[in-house]
Amino acid sequence: MHEFSRPVSRLATAFDETWEFERLGDRTKVVRSFEMYRKSALTRPLLWLISFLLKRAIARHLEQMAQAT
Repeated sequence: MHEFSRPVSRLATAFDETWEFERLGDRTKVVRSFEMYRKSALTRPLLWLISFLLKRAIARHLEQMAQAT
């Protein structure tokens, strides 16, 4: 991701997304994680809130992926 949309662009300098896949028999375990790098100590509480909402959205997305198989 090269640029953030607002308001995240005002809060974070970088955003790393990682996907890990592990084969477990006939299933695949998926771990998806994110790291956000804040611009200042003042933005930490807002990024925490965003990360909380993002975590819920990711859980829903992974559940949808599991149901599709």
